[in-house]
This record gives sequence, C-alpha cells and structure tokens, in this order.
Amino acid sequence: MPIWKHPGLRKSQYDQVARRHAIDCLRSNHKIRTVEDTMVIASRRTIVAQKPHTVNNSGIARQNCGCVSCRRDRDELGCKNPGKCIDTAQALIN
Repeated sequence: MPIWKHPGLRKSQYDQVARRHAIDCLRSNHKIRTVEDTMVIASRRTIVAQKPHTVNNSGIARQNCGCVSCRRDRDELGCKNPGKCIDTAQALIN
C-alpha cells in the first residue's frame, strides 16, 4: 500500500512532514512508495551495530554522515541530506 494513502497515516501527521524538503527527496530520489520502503529508510540507524548511522550530539542526523548507506544516497541517488530523509521517514511511520 502506498505510504501516502495508508489509513494509519493521520492527516495532521502527513501535513507536518509534507512541508519538509525531505519528503520531495524521499519521493523523487529514494523512490519511496510503500510502507515497506519507508520502514527500510526509517530503520537504517541500527542496521549495522558496529557502524551505526552517525548522529550529532543533538540527535539530528548529520548531512555529511560517512556511513555506507548515506554515502550511497548522496552519490547515487542525489540526496543532499540523508539524515533528514531518515528522520522524515521515521515521522511518517510513527
């Protein structure tokens, strides 16, 4: 089911993330369509326990994270800030 039409996604929740630039990136660069696609991006912080997704002290994901997934997003997908995309994906499923 498309994440944008999922019955569990409240309108207020969607309206909050729809204003973010990252939502456009998730759609166009990451090709997020389904709930499963969204969950893959949202759960990336803990995929590799030895090399967790890098976050700064405030807990906001860094734009220049050096993990393999974020580098791939920047280099291959054209994502300018993978951390914001991860945070936005988390906001969509929470």
